[in-house]
Amino acid sequence: MATVISEFAADITRDAANYPVSGMLQKFLMIPGSELDPPTNVTQSTESLVTDIVPDAAGHVVDGIGDNTTMDFIEEGVENVKGRNGYTLGIVGISVLDPSTEVREIVKDAFVGGGHCYVVFQRKWGGTSREDAFLFGGYTHGLVVKNLKWAGLENDGAMSFDLMTPDERTEPFGWMNYLKTNYTTTETDVWTNKLA
Repeated sequence: MATVISEFAADITRDAANYPVSGMLQKFLMIPGSELDPPTNVTQSTESLVTDIVPDAAGHVVDGIGDNTTMDFIEEGVENVKGRNGYTLGIVGISVLDPSTEVREIVKDAFVGGGHCYVVFQRKWGGTSREDAFLFGGYTHGLVVKNLKWAGLENDGAMSFDLMTPDERTEPFGWMNYLKTNYTTTETDVWTNKLA
């Protein structure tokens, strides 16, 4: 039986002019699993801190609806199938208002194809200089698309999905802070350079 792997292949931006509320970002950087090989491309200082991420190619920005009540990151301590404690991670409630055909195809392909990714997520107080504002997740198993939905109640519809730790897997470190040297350098590395 062949394994189908399909990954995110482009930035995903909102098509409607629904800009984020100042200081409340619903945006994160996604790195396809084939472009990053932790620990080879990830410098980990401690179990809670990453100081450098260098994928083989630039990550992709997911820029959704500017509503801090929609998207959230989660970390849950659980026992895995082998009886070991670990963490399941996720970004839930990702919403893209009025997605284009290309954007829908990118997300649907990743959902059906089962490709995993790694994520750098900026917490909702984006725009301040907190050194713990950026989180890196998926170190061991990556995250996969779950709960994909496209519904037409608002305007031309919002596509929503979650990125979660794969079933029956756990992460040893949970979400780790990403700080290259300081907030400004990290922010540039994530949003302008896309870690490339």
